Amino acid sequence: MELYPAFVSKHSNMRPALIAAACAAIGSVKGQQQLLGQESQTTEPPNIVFILTDDQDVHLQSLDYMPLVRKHLLEKGTYYDKHYCTTAVCCPARVTLFTGKAAHNTNITDVNPPYGGYPKFVKQGFNSKYLPVWLQEAGYNVYYTGKLFNAHNVDNYDSPYPAGFTSSDFLLDPFTYNYLNSSFQRNQEPPVSHEGEYVTDVMAQKAYGLLDEAVEAKKPFFLMVAPSAPHADIQNNSGSLTFDAPVSAPRHRDLFKHVKVPRTVNFNPNVPSGANWIRALDQQNTTNVDWNDHFYRQRLRSLQAVDEMVDGLFERLKSHDLLDNTYIFYSSDNGFHIGQHRMQPGKSTGCEEDINIPLVVRGPNVPINETTQLVSSHTDIAATIFSIANIPLRDDFDGSPIPLTAPAIESATSKRREHVQVEYWGFAGGEGIFDRRLHVNNTFKGIRIFGEGYNLYYQIWCTNEHELYDMSKDPKQMKNLLLDDSRVDVVAGHPIERVVERLDALLMVQKSCTGEVCREPWRSLHPDGKVMTLEDAMASRYDKFYEKQVKVEWDFCHNGYVPEAEGPMFEDQGVEFRDGGFMWPDWSRHVSQTHLKHPTADLHIIMNGNMNLYAKLDGGDAIPIKKSIWTTFTTVAKEKPDHVAVVSRSQPSDLLASVVGKTSNNPKVGLEWTYAQLAQGGLNIASVMKSYGVRQNSVLLAFLPPVCAEWSLLWWTANCLGVTLVTIDKRALEPARVDELTFYIRSLQPESVVVCESQDAAAVDDICAELQHSIKSKVTLDAGDGTAGWTGLATFDSSVDSNDHAVDTNDTDYDRTAVILYTSGTSTGQPKGCPLTEKNLVFGWLISKPFSSKVTGVATRIIMMFANSRAINLQMCSKCWLIGGTVVYLSTGFTPEGVLSTTKQEAITDSIIIPPMLGAIVSHPTFSKESVKSVERVFVGGDMAMAELQDVVTKNFVNAQIVSVYGMTEGLGVVGWPDTRVPTRIPVSTGLLAQGSILPGSVLKIVNDDDAVAKREETGDIHIKSPVMIDSYRDNMAADTFYEDEEGRWFKTGDVGFIDKKDHFYVLGRKKDIIKRLGVPVPPILLENVLASFGGVQASVIGLPNRRLGAEIVAVVSNVSKATPQELKNLVVEHLGPDYALSKVFSLQELGMQEFPVNVTGKVMKIELRKAVEGVLSRES
Repeated sequence: MELYPAFVSKHSNMRPALIAAACAAIGSVKGQQQLLGQESQTTEPPNIVFILTDDQDVHLQSLDYMPLVRKHLLEKGTYYDKHYCTTAVCCPARVTLFTGKAAHNTNITDVNPPYGGYPKFVKQGFNSKYLPVWLQEAGYNVYYTGKLFNAHNVDNYDSPYPAGFTSSDFLLDPFTYNYLNSSFQRNQEPPVSHEGEYVTDVMAQKAYGLLDEAVEAKKPFFLMVAPSAPHADIQNNSGSLTFDAPVSAPRHRDLFKHVKVPRTVNFNPNVPSGANWIRALDQQNTTNVDWNDHFYRQRLRSLQAVDEMVDGLFERLKSHDLLDNTYIFYSSDNGFHIGQHRMQPGKSTGCEEDINIPLVVRGPNVPINETTQLVSSHTDIAATIFSIANIPLRDDFDGSPIPLTAPAIESATSKRREHVQVEYWGFAGGEGIFDRRLHVNNTFKGIRIFGEGYNLYYQIWCTNEHELYDMSKDPKQMKNLLLDDSRVDVVAGHPIERVVERLDALLMVQKSCTGEVCREPWRSLHPDGKVMTLEDAMASRYDKFYEKQVKVEWDFCHNGYVPEAEGPMFEDQGVEFRDGGFMWPDWSRHVSQTHLKHPTADLHIIMNGNMNLYAKLDGGDAIPIKKSIWTTFTTVAKEKPDHVAVVSRSQPSDLLASVVGKTSNNPKVGLEWTYAQLAQGGLNIASVMKSYGVRQNSVLLAFLPPVCAEWSLLWWTANCLGVTLVTIDKRALEPARVDELTFYIRSLQPESVVVCESQDAAAVDDICAELQHSIKSKVTLDAGDGTAGWTGLATFDSSVDSNDHAVDTNDTDYDRTAVILYTSGTSTGQPKGCPLTEKNLVFGWLISKPFSSKVTGVATRIIMMFANSRAINLQMCSKCWLIGGTVVYLSTGFTPEGVLSTTKQEAITDSIIIPPMLGAIVSHPTFSKESVKSVERVFVGGDMAMAELQDVVTKNFVNAQIVSVYGMTEGLGVVGWPDTRVPTRIPVSTGLLAQGSILPGSVLKIVNDDDAVAKREETGDIHIKSPVMIDSYRDNMAADTFYEDEEGRWFKTGDVGFIDKKDHFYVLGRKKDIIKRLGVPVPPILLENVLASFGGVQASVIGLPNRRLGAEIVAVVSNVSKATPQELKNLVVEHLGPDYALSKVFSLQELGMQEFPVNVTGKVMKIELRKAVEGVLSRES
């Protein structure tokens, strides 16, 4: 038996007109007060109490289980049935409530930085421009207890303190949603833990105390109480957030044992509903549904303590004789869904359950036990409180005062606006224990509109999918009228196409409106004031006008409010005609893609819901291989024998002249090799090595400086001879790395070895003697010093007749291992060998050819500063040579000044860089747009390609286009932009640049936690099947990284990403690299990029275990001469927010290091850094 059914009663249906008529009959204000239960009119400014719950619903009937709220508010005040939040998530909704501005005007669109949270609130300047400050300026005392904003936490509560409060006691993150372990911070005192106490009971006592303070001060006051109930319980376990059902006070744990989520038509329906990711959801099973019922019961139970707190507040107001002069508001920041449309518990959508929220007001002259159908939203709250406090309204308010008295309500029935604009950006995710996927591209704009004869919701997703619901016939939003299977000809008494044209035009105004335009949007479309409602706009004389309006359309999806993503804006393109006319049949049925701003946004597919729902890309058939690498190289050499193939200005011009032949036309300083020289040099070396007995398919092991021209010659040699090239950093020959050298010799069993200098030879000889391994061809890059068995490459004679040794270059074995590259091993400390076959490489180069010259009119010239042992060096240099371009080596390695001077002097057309390099280059004192004007493409790679990089390139490289690059050592050229078809602007989603799409012959899929193919825009692990991928690592290391199924052999990349509905592929980063601080996932690359922007500081970021934070973030920097540790810490917080705050900064010198420890691929070994940092900390403690 339930405890409260006897108390549950429906709101009175007493009409506002009846109240107004009665007031008029009495004929006096006193009569109106008596009718409303008021005894007298006071001249004192009224007090205001505002109770704001967290995630409380209307449509799941939670108010029916709060008898004390009913007693004090619903039965003594007015319920606003059509009150809405405009952004259905905590922080943006609260900021809107406090500022009177829609989220697109606050630019606070998320709960955490960089797009939301308390740090963003402060950064946007609102700490001096919001309701508490304004009320204090008007003479009110302001009191607050409970949750203020997300990301207002135990670390930043004083950075700065929230302004505008006479006295406060804030509930702080990361304990806001921990019902039995809360942390409160009073005024400017340190936070105090209340572990073991029930949070709402703690808050109730604080609220009562603040109320007593307010009474004692004898001034008008505003008191806000913001309990965290009925939000999900969140536990912070070593930095990892765990969601669970809300927790009740012990005294309420046995209530409502048989209550279930209301089984409305949209609850876990048999057929999918909605659009975008919602329409792709699977139906929940019985176990899932049962748990959701438990979650629902826990919400109701958690609200019982709130109910009791409300009762306590009213008792104290009554005891202080304040009820007659106090307005009491009860509302929630946003709504909530549980199982509707098959969704897990959560919010963040445009569904009615998420946006329609409670609002009850009791106070002087407020109608008693009344329900009104006036439309209102959180944008109106600040203006309403201004009106109560008799403060002049601000022009920049997007909302207007909510009518509170019977005459005002009656008057507004015919005058007040009829709409609410709804908007959201970013992810959506469940808050239960089932299906915790983050659904990307949950960005949309919508409009909720009511009037005589219509009740509609219209929404456009950032994917440009459209939804329209007739809420009078379909209040649970099951039938999207813009899908073929639900389509109707008439809605709200008018042809559907005409209705949608009007709604779209209204949404175009609303989606970027400010101030008065938000309050009266129809006037922006019809300045004469003759159209003030949808019904007015439906007049046939306006048909042509609305047919021609610019339509709402997104350019791309983004996690925050970025105007560039949001397509046409009314203030720029409103009330304009589309070129050639854009009539309804074109827009709805997509007759001609030429009318679309973005041809890939196929509205026919979008509106009919037939798009492939699964995150899998198939590139189709592979391109046939026709030529070997060596044949292709030599073909180019025959066509362009005198064209320069290699440049290295810091190396001598006569380097290896005896091998490649002398150049007679090189007036510049430094080395230049033509294609004829590369081909001849490769053939010569191959001939000599073959004379020493080196066989095809054997290993040529080269220990080289990180960047040098000699690598190019050895690569051409290896392909001529048909041997496997393995390039290792020469530092592997150092005595301290003897184990590493032993590993390579034992594992590879090379027949040929190349070292830089004669003194390096001894290290190889010692290991070979120990292993009893014989090398047939031992070569040094210098002239040699007579070391037994070693020959100086400089002594090779270019006049040798290569035919004497019969190098066979025609019988190509495409399955031969052409090169072995080693992975970074930055996390495990053990690089893995990747044997790439000739087939792997040729397939990759055939399907992705992004080089072509369009500005300078000269051949492609790329700058190469990456280590010879890196995959990016092999990939980009080989592609450049395949089309007859020039590779310019920066053999000194990367420095901003070196890149800039080389780019200008060598007229570089293509630059391959990683984000930290880009930041260092554009911030360098010698940078100018003139110095990089020759650059046509900037290839940007890394774990994550951030959207901001596009703007950096566009701003600074005036003739260049950014090309996002996704690659891996295990396979080159799986994803990319084929045949130079790179879009003018790379698509963006969730703050990331698209990496292109899958290329011919390859298949890429996103795999979820259930080992099933994920849905579009669902994040998961990236798996690839492709002829460019290796079949396994050498020595069968990490064998479980590869697997077979009926489709073939797959590789698990270790990356996380998603695929959008336009077949664009995005990478979120490496699973293993994420640092979780206070539950916030922090990719180190973000911080490293920011630090690099500070004068080119090289940095590596690691995480260390921390009991309180889960993990603390530590940066190791190359030096601290350019910036102090505190300056670097401030830089990170300024750019990324406090969730990314560095705990410590160490210089290499402090760790006893001269340079970053790197492995053979040149990547920083973070394991070694972590050991060094822990050693220093251990000594300090």
